[in-house]
Amino acid sequence: MGILNRARSIHLCFVLGMFAAVGFGTATLTTRYGMAPDGPSGWPKDLLAGFATGLAGLTAWRLICGRSSRPAWSAAIGAGIFSGILFHPYYHFMAAWLAGLWRWPPALLMASLFGSLIGLVAAGIITIPAGVVAAIACRTLADMPDQISTGRRGRGIGSVAAIVAVVAVALAWQVFNHQAAYDPPHASFQGESEALRQTIVMPTLDSALPPGKSAIWCAAFEVAWDRLMSDVVKAPVQLDKELRLVSELNRGEVAKDDLVPADYFAAAGLVRDGIAEEIRKEMATRFPHVPAPSLATVPQGAVAYSYMQAAVPFALPFFDNDEQFLFTDSSGKDTWIGSFGIRRKDDYAYHNLRDQVQVLHCSEDAGHDKVVNEFIIDPCKTSSPYQLVLARIAPKATLAATLADVRQRIRGAPAGDFRSRLHPRDSLIVPNMNWALTHHFRELEGKAFGNPSLRGVTLESAVETLRFRLDKSGAELGAESKILVLPTAAYFEFNRPFLTLLRKRGSEHPLFVMWVDNAELLSKRP
Repeated sequence: MGILNRARSIHLCFVLGMFAAVGFGTATLTTRYGMAPDGPSGWPKDLLAGFATGLAGLTAWRLICGRSSRPAWSAAIGAGIFSGILFHPYYHFMAAWLAGLWRWPPALLMASLFGSLIGLVAAGIITIPAGVVAAIACRTLADMPDQISTGRRGRGIGSVAAIVAVVAVALAWQVFNHQAAYDPPHASFQGESEALRQTIVMPTLDSALPPGKSAIWCAAFEVAWDRLMSDVVKAPVQLDKELRLVSELNRGEVAKDDLVPADYFAAAGLVRDGIAEEIRKEMATRFPHVPAPSLATVPQGAVAYSYMQAAVPFALPFFDNDEQFLFTDSSGKDTWIGSFGIRRKDDYAYHNLRDQVQVLHCSEDAGHDKVVNEFIIDPCKTSSPYQLVLARIAPKATLAATLADVRQRIRGAPAGDFRSRLHPRDSLIVPNMNWALTHHFRELEGKAFGNPSLRGVTLESAVETLRFRLDKSGAELGAESKILVLPTAAYFEFNRPFLTLLRKRGSEHPLFVMWVDNAELLSKRP
């Protein structure tokens, strides 16, 4: 009796292992060669598919073939067909559980049910034949468990099988866990802003948003202007020609609490007091990786300069999107661009990656297997000290008004709302950006100062240099401003215009804002 029970146990383990091996192999092949849309993707899902196939095969074999290790061929094939069907509820239940839906039993049940039905329709043509193959293999090799249960030959076969299994898992790990060396996205633009046709650089957030154009604002210019007021003019700046822009700059809203001291530098002063050399020396000490600033000066002049940097490295890098992603601008023009995120085919996978994303706001149309109309995302809720916010919403008249709308929507989102996180079938796709530009504020340059202390002096140069990168590894900003004074999921897809906001986490005021209306500064697919 003991030998019989041992043989049966070994046979059941054999059935489990055979179905699991076939399931894993099938998942691996369908993923690698794109044979199953929205099928398993990556080795974690392939292992889960193998485990689900093993359980489904074992259940189907026991229910149809009973305890017989040599059932009729019709029974074995029937068990294989049934296992291909039973695979789907097993798989989707475990995937939803691992994705965190165990916290919400109704959602777990619904995800398992609908996932099973959709999976059976979409992938049954693969899972059922795979189950039949595994069942035929179990029936064909029915003598092997008995050999394993008795004698040295069995132990030898078992040892070889164990070694093969270990090697197979190791190879799978190497193949699917291999990460290519980091390669930033192709630079979409490098040069003077005058060469841009669909993008403007704004000196203040109150500047009007022109229709059909992207708009960029950075706090670096305001910081330099503040230093000009406090250290050189020692009063609000006045120019000989009344400009609304000057008044807006004078009441700049960037406060020291909005900045991280280690990530910015600002200084202003008279050339004769050695301000230019002081700036170069301080920049070389604090930011040695940054090229020395070019400051064309004369002895009777003054300089106001600021530099700031900010980076939001994602705790877990996202995936490059290997599928076509079209960005539709406000005029309706489509552009194929590079992008990253969590793809639709990654459903029920990568729980930790999904968990790092926070949905700050979501419109009522979320779900129903369509792209969400309006939403606000924090792609890495644990980033510190900076926070990246991406908002696909309708623009307002100005960047300031658009930011106010973003803040209001975030405050209005219910705390602990079900939609505050990415769920197992949600996707998130974000365009890549990698650009560098230099901008002259021509509306200020050449204007004479009206302040008594600077009579006869003009604002000769007002320049801002910006570098910005956004890709699967995170966001990075580098900004430099100088003012020279001379004696003269549901699918969260950013495939339409959106707002990019970089700020110190916990602060209301931004350091960098970009309204992306078109694809001019987005990284194009080669």
